[in-house]
Amino acid sequence: MISNGEDSLYESSELLAMDITRKQLIPGIITGNDKIMLVADPKTGKSILVQQLASAIAGNHKFLGYAPIEGEHRVLYVAAEGDIDELQARGRAMGDVLPVPANRLWYWPVPTQPLNTDAGFAKLMAFGNEVRPSLIIFDPIFALMRGSMKEDDQMGALVKVVNRCQYELDCASILVHHTHRPQKADGGGYVDEGSEAYYGSFVVKAWPRALWTMTGEKDRHFVKLDCPIQRNLESKIDKWKLVLAEPNPLVFVHRIDQVNATQTAILAALSVCEATQSELAERLNKSVSTISDGLMVLKNRDMVESHKWPEVYRLKGE
Repeated sequence: MISNGEDSLYESSELLAMDITRKQLIPGIITGNDKIMLVADPKTGKSILVQQLASAIAGNHKFLGYAPIEGEHRVLYVAAEGDIDELQARGRAMGDVLPVPANRLWYWPVPTQPLNTDAGFAKLMAFGNEVRPSLIIFDPIFALMRGSMKEDDQMGALVKVVNRCQYELDCASILVHHTHRPQKADGGGYVDEGSEAYYGSFVVKAWPRALWTMTGEKDRHFVKLDCPIQRNLESKIDKWKLVLAEPNPLVFVHRIDQVNATQTAILAALSVCEATQSELAERLNKSVSTISDGLMVLKNRDMVESHKWPEVYRLKGE
């Protein structure tokens, strides 16, 4: 190996003989040095999804069924649009199912400097060296940069910042990206994947090792998460059908056939603690009659059970 400052030159046989093992963060989901782009329409829930991922990694909890490797992991969440109260509310609503120890999850709301500038990079590295994260989330990228995402020079500068930051801190990164208006295809349909309208600059398409796409359905609680493009060929994300349980706890979970959003929220709430109908109604901000109907369906499907008097509900078998 020949070194010149911070740059290194590797001879082929030397490189091939090196013992390089790809680190894992959540096996099957994200590697230790991954470069992930999450693309979704506005208001699809992508910020909730990545905050859930951040809480799962920082708290060593499963993320949609997949557990982080053992150890202490820190996460830096750069929230360009996240108001403090919104980050707090979401974090509290996730906290019952995804508690995070102190000094593990750090939020940087609304950076004052664009990250694709010297000042922005310096501040990112200063915070990064303080936190020493295993993962940095940039949400969303258009609000963290100077210039337009359609400008190759500006996007190239941002990607260089992210790459250098990853190299220095030895961490993974996720860039969250709003979709643009899709282009019409020659055959009459619409082109989403790969179109300039969808991604902006070509740099955005070329950068990630894994592309996650998140698409919503008519009911805003229901989404699909897919990983159609990946270099690592390790991702277990494959057209997952998810549903958002809200408002407390606030988490995406895998969809269960013929279980609607309210019933999913009931199951999520009962996973935290048993409760009466009125307690569930208050926690989920629903009428008692709506909760009663949902509980009846779940009892008939043998998913919840009641005990004591007045009736207290819990997940079946707990």
